[in-house]
Amino acid sequence: MFIVVWGHSLSDQYLDKYIFSFHMPAFFVISGMTFAFNRETNFFRYAWKKIKGLIIPYFCTNLLVTPLWFINRQLSTVTYQTVPQLIKGVLISNVESGYRMASNTTWFITCLFLTDILFFIISRASKNETFLIAVSVLVYGLAYTSGIVTDKQWGVWHWQVAFSAVIFYLGGYIFMKNIESVKKFFVRSWIVYPTSAALLVIGAWAASENSRISMVNNRYGQPVLFFFSAFCTSFAFTLIIMKLSDFKLFSKASGLFNYVGKNTLIYIAFHVPMIRLAEYFIPVLKGKNDVYRFIMAVTIYLIILPLAWLTEKYLPFCVGKKKKISEKGLTNLK
Repeated sequence: MFIVVWGHSLSDQYLDKYIFSFHMPAFFVISGMTFAFNRETNFFRYAWKKIKGLIIPYFCTNLLVTPLWFINRQLSTVTYQTVPQLIKGVLISNVESGYRMASNTTWFITCLFLTDILFFIISRASKNETFLIAVSVLVYGLAYTSGIVTDKQWGVWHWQVAFSAVIFYLGGYIFMKNIESVKKFFVRSWIVYPTSAALLVIGAWAASENSRISMVNNRYGQPVLFFFSAFCTSFAFTLIIMKLSDFKLFSKASGLFNYVGKNTLIYIAFHVPMIRLAEYFIPVLKGKNDVYRFIMAVTIYLIILPLAWLTEKYLPFCVGKKKKISEKGLTNLK
């Protein structure tokens, strides 16, 4: 989440290009990891669960951030829209439509909902992991060859993006389903760290060879490089965090990041409007000094913490209910 905040604050073109090559795919990978714990078999129960966990929070967070949108509109830091146009933008949830949301980054929430539903259907129709992989790739392949994936026209809730997102979702799911084998293979530090470093280097290289990625605009450059850079970097960070979590000091310090993770939707909604306000009232932040921009990203990251706490305490339906995964549930994955 911090990388997302930082990425939206950067002026450095290469860092911006590198971060955008994996930061949204990583969210879909993580979502696929959590699906590994899902035991629901009824489509309607699952869909209702996701409506409560994503769609209701989507509308609530856009409502919460509307005062910031209004201030930004008055300061001309966002495209001028009337309130009816804003409502239409929130309903469509696609900035390419010409109508914007109170927070444009919330497009991810509705797209994640569609990705969840798509993967649920594919997974429940699949007999085993091999069949699941084959069907998922086939679905993406058909969408890509038909031009749906790269369609530059707007679609409600970014439904075109879901076909690319489902591949990352699949990767996270397969990873977590085989987590015990992964942990056993990477039990030694001399294997984990060199592998992670190699994945980071390869991911950075692939990103540099590709054009700037923008999932929200359906811009993927060369698909092979896109998936390669996103998966390499996402799994490199995953392996590093897994290894660092073995250290008690890191586990204690990670409480902050766990809390942010529980409140991802609040961070997604608030950080860009706050960046716009910060740049307006502190003009030096509009410059190309990325030290100042990094400080701004850290500051906003921390400022949203109390907002997340207040929302979680008094408006829990805005953040979606998160079920805690036990160690027993982790080791009992099949």
